Amino acid sequence: MKIPHSTLLASLIAIASVAGAVMYSHKSIKNKSTNPQQLQKITELQNQIDILKGENKTLKKLQINGAEIKLPISHYKFVEKNLGLTFPNHVPARRVDNEYLVKSVTYQYTQQFGIEGMAKRQYAFEKLGLTPPNQYLTNQLAIAEAVGAVAIYDHSAKEILLSPEFDDENLLHTTSIIKHLSIALIKLNFPLQQEEKNNLTDDAYHAREAFIKGRATSIAQRYRNITSLKGGHMKQFKPNTVAKETFQSLPILIQGLATFPTIFGKSYIEELMLNNNSVFPELYQNMPKSTATILAKTMPTKASIPSKKKPAANQHLDTQLGQIFAMLYLKQLGNKHTELAKKLSSDHLTITQNQQIHTTSWQTNWSTEKYAQLFHKLANELSTIPTPNPTVKISGKQVTITTSDTQNS
Repeated sequence: MKIPHSTLLASLIAIASVAGAVMYSHKSIKNKSTNPQQLQKITELQNQIDILKGENKTLKKLQINGAEIKLPISHYKFVEKNLGLTFPNHVPARRVDNEYLVKSVTYQYTQQFGIEGMAKRQYAFEKLGLTPPNQYLTNQLAIAEAVGAVAIYDHSAKEILLSPEFDDENLLHTTSIIKHLSIALIKLNFPLQQEEKNNLTDDAYHAREAFIKGRATSIAQRYRNITSLKGGHMKQFKPNTVAKETFQSLPILIQGLATFPTIFGKSYIEELMLNNNSVFPELYQNMPKSTATILAKTMPTKASIPSKKKPAANQHLDTQLGQIFAMLYLKQLGNKHTELAKKLSSDHLTITQNQQIHTTSWQTNWSTEKYAQLFHKLANELSTIPTPNPTVKISGKQVTITTSDTQNS
């Protein structure tokens, strides 16, 4: 990493000053004949030490944040060759601190759904029992993706962000670069138009992300396999146990949404490629619009994303969650019933207000009455957890989970 000369010089001066001040103060303290004037000088020096330490800490942070890293041209070429696409613009990479990585992912969600929109989702998920109470949804989603990460594609700035731990001699780290360059290449070639972005439901958003990141994960695995066979990047690495423990401490919904692309998105693409003569560039031009398509491993329909209806005056949230949310909701009871989520034909999540009463409702529609009855039974079990308990009603193939209170959404 190349540090600007001015920053390096200032840092060295600060370090030398701190060292000199520390040595002087320690020497003076040991001198038993120290007079009041010397004690005052020592106090002043110690204050200067604190200031210099703070400045030095800031300088070190500046050395990390914003420092551009030149990635090998071969990385860009590998990604272009394997995706069959070309970079319309150079994607730079720069080193940032770990906190910045989290902020970057946080911004991705708030840019899509808005800060207020994420707060409403947090409220609804807690009330319905999709997540435990007192959870900071946006931050947890960001931590789930950024914890232990050495690279993140910041789609707003169109650049690769590298953590302080990034090591280009570590195969796992360079594999992560290939993955995020792949994400960048797909998103740059097939950006969402503003109207499409405005019409994305939660279901459609997670389906698109699963496709893009699943495809990128597949390319990254190919790179890792090829590089391993060549005998390159054999540097030893230690697993990040802290990151693993942090991830495992997150709610089931958060963990599931974070791993949906790398598990289901990747297998979706690989199975389509195995069973079809040609899937690209059709899949790029017509990405999945629902998580049901991902889970069913079928080619997406060519219908455009339906326009959202203008919300009613008393409506605070109107979206669809899709099969992935149903699966993760049921996963709270273990893995036994998660396959039932694939029988969900449609759903509708709303928050409405009538005077001071806010009603959160998740209406689910199932392929048969038998599956609706089973979901009704399981939802009743899960509805004993939140406080107050939601009500669960069934009518034919439809099951609705509802809760009301007088708190502000």
